[in-house]
Amino acid sequence: MHHRRPSGPASAAFRAALTWGSQRLSRRSGGLLVVALSLGVAASAGVALPDPSTSPQAAPRVSLDAAHRQLPGAGQAAPTHSGGTATAADSPARSAGASAGSDAAGSAANRHGDHRRQSRQPVTPPNPNCTLMVPSEPTGAAGLITPYRLVATDAGAGPCHEAEADQSAFVEAAIFDPAQHAVSIYHPLVVDANDRPAVPPVPVSVPPGAVVGVWFGFNGDTLTLSGPGAHSCVNGLPGSPFGQFAYCNARAFFAAANADSAFRATIPSVGTAADGRPCPTSRDFAVVDQDQSDNLATAYRVIDGRMAQTTPSTASMGTALTNGSDEGLVATFIAPALGCSPFTAPDQTAGGAQ
Repeated sequence: MHHRRPSGPASAAFRAALTWGSQRLSRRSGGLLVVALSLGVAASAGVALPDPSTSPQAAPRVSLDAAHRQLPGAGQAAPTHSGGTATAADSPARSAGASAGSDAAGSAANRHGDHRRQSRQPVTPPNPNCTLMVPSEPTGAAGLITPYRLVATDAGAGPCHEAEADQSAFVEAAIFDPAQHAVSIYHPLVVDANDRPAVPPVPVSVPPGAVVGVWFGFNGDTLTLSGPGAHSCVNGLPGSPFGQFAYCNARAFFAAANADSAFRATIPSVGTAADGRPCPTSRDFAVVDQDQSDNLATAYRVIDGRMAQTTPSTASMGTALTNGSDEGLVATFIAPALGCSPFTAPDQTAGGAQ
């Protein structure tokens, strides 16, 4: 799901969400889903939302696409990036401060006491095209705990910083254990090119014979994979990357999972919603847009300008950073509003919590 922050105050966002929801969901008798989507749009307009890291389930940890764009939040300092580059969030404050200093100096010099209008430099939008450096053997235990590194695809277009919400890249791994007929989840970390994690990545368990799939999401426009492990992943055609989406070993993962009838028997049915209709999934046109399921239910933490996985020890630290995800939209807003329960699995990054 590839959306941009709606403009205008929260009240306008609510009205737009209600209008859109009524048109798109007119066949559903219940109004709860419209309310849920309204809350999601409100998040992009600056209305406070619950921190996704505090949810008891792994799947609902992530808010929808709009919510991830709250970093840094109101009253919070913009993150410090390596190299000292100012982000779009802190540029207005810095330019205003410089202008105020110039005004004061001018007044002192000419003794007229003029209060000139502060000038603001235009804010340059962040570079929307970044490259993710994939570690060696990305589907092995060593590769999963090795941080991915974010760099600019074209350095001339500006830097890329993982803590900048409009440039953030995300990684999620699913580990299928055929011996246990079960899947677990792990969230590899992404950091800046020359940075280090705020907290070391947590260990991961990859049982013998396990089949691992890795997926990528991006808050910008086009994410390119490079680095020693990129050759084993799919990012589109040469010179024509998919955009926000990429994956490693997904075909083998789904082939192994689908061939295991015992595992498939553990997957619950979608269930019936409060309006008497089937619970929506990310395959439902009431939920998705034209680029369905192209982002992840992964959340990171920005701690003192550096990145960390969301774990029990970091869940209350720093600021949440999330990816725009159809799965996150369903799990966090739509499913609870309709009395539905999304399919979950143990999250190794979160100590085994569902």
